[in-house]
Amino acid sequence: MEAALATSRVVELELAPGRRGRDGVFEARVAGPGVESPGRAELRLELVGAPVEDRRRLAFHRLAIALGARVVPACVRRDLPLGELAERVAGSAEAFGLVRSRAAVRNDGTVGALLCAAGRSLRDASRAEGPGESAPASAWDRPAGVPVDPRSAEVGRWARWAAADPPAAEEDPEIARDYVEMLALDYLAATTRRREVFVARGIDGKRPVGLVLLDDAYAFPPA
Repeated sequence: MEAALATSRVVELELAPGRRGRDGVFEARVAGPGVESPGRAELRLELVGAPVEDRRRLAFHRLAIALGARVVPACVRRDLPLGELAERVAGSAEAFGLVRSRAAVRNDGTVGALLCAAGRSLRDASRAEGPGESAPASAWDRPAGVPVDPRSAEVGRWARWAAADPPAAEEDPEIARDYVEMLALDYLAATTRRREVFVARGIDGKRPVGLVLLDDAYAFPPA
């Protein structure tokens, strides 16, 4: 996944909706070897005044890779030519103005960016193909599901599953594993606050099939 992101071509950019768009976050379409079409990703530009802000997210991803954790979408650093960026956003005056006025342009004419997969590969038990098998959801598309407050009763149930010995009768082993991965990553990254946990759901829209950590703004705090 990382190799595909590192070699992909950014073919389309549009500002992400809401606050994130003003922070230099774009919804990207990418193409290239290993990319399922249409490949969706998130691109975060390095901005003047905050050129290294997203290095914490990249470090969080690398920590997950080192531990063999699966709950964090793949991320890579890219150096993109300013002219290429301007061409991709030329159709939006707001996006063009953001790139022109706030992108942290280096001496070689490139802008640093963090390119992240839209989600993670998930297996949907509602699409069973055989005993113990299911079709994987693509990491090149945002998973269907809902964000959950870490202080909610649902997350409290996951905590009880993780602490139960033997496993609770109603335990979902996929969710329990993802929850333990989240706890380990947040502890090691000194994550001071997690605002939400994204719960991906199957094609029936009901059964959870895994967790995706999309909110890593508080990992590796500077203080």
